Amino acid sequence: MPITTLLDLRDWLSQNSTLRASRYVSMEEQLMSFLWIIGHNASNREAQEQFQHSGEMISRHFRSVLQAMLQLYHGFVRLPPDITPTRIRSDWGKMSYFKNVRGAIDGIHILAHIPSAQQTPYRNRKGTISQNVLAGCSLDMYFFYVCPGGEGAANDARVLENAEAHDFPHMCHESRAAGS
Repeated sequence: MPITTLLDLRDWLSQNSTLRASRYVSMEEQLMSFLWIIGHNASNREAQEQFQHSGEMISRHFRSVLQAMLQLYHGFVRLPPDITPTRIRSDWGKMSYFKNVRGAIDGIHILAHIPSAQQTPYRNRKGTISQNVLAGCSLDMYFFYVCPGGEGAANDARVLENAEAHDFPHMCHESRAAGS
């Protein structure tokens, strides 16, 4: 990440979120530790060693930066308009199938690089290491939802169930609110 992007992110978070420096950890260090953890798929123990803080402090600051980062969603993510494309609207044969449809969802396996000790759940039915990613797109082929990180061995129904339990209800609510 270029330093200017990092500084812009820091400035945005300081102005638009509750993220603040603590007594012992600056806001920049909190942000850097968060980015380091997610960028390297690092454990709390590895972050303790890298940043020389307790596990409790690493966890606390990781959660606070995560909550602040989730506020980016409302400021920057725009759902596509809820409009049926002309090529579908003008063709009665297609329109009968796509009436009241906002888009489609499907899963895809994407090859992944996982540490050897954690590869077992990510081995898919073809024997390769992958993530099962759920994605949704509008009828104009714009992605409006992506849920990465499903284990390769997970079937599509389990990935969808996980998305519904965590992310998807919020996304569905947001898309209905944006469309009205």
